[in-house]
Amino acid sequence: MSSAIVQDRQTLLDIALQYCGDFASAIEIARLNGLALSDDPTPGTELQLPDVANARVVANFKALGISPATALNDGDLPGGLGYLIVGEDFRVS
Repeated sequence: MSSAIVQDRQTLLDIALQYCGDFASAIEIARLNGLALSDDPTPGTELQLPDVANARVVANFKALGISPATALNDGDLPGGLGYLIVGEDFRVS
């Protein structure tokens, strides 16, 4: 079994795609590591990985040096007068 070190802003879906080649592997990564699928793992954490599902996708990420990292930080969301959240700032009825 292989492992991966979580990079800043990586989600389980990012890790599944980069190291296993498909999104479905995120479920197995969560199970192997005692996490919920919706958890954002802490950067620097070592995660156990299942077998590679799509070697071609994994090879492309490696060849291009791409490490997907799609998690949002609190500061990533826009704010201000022009930005409203449905159900939080106003109600639709």
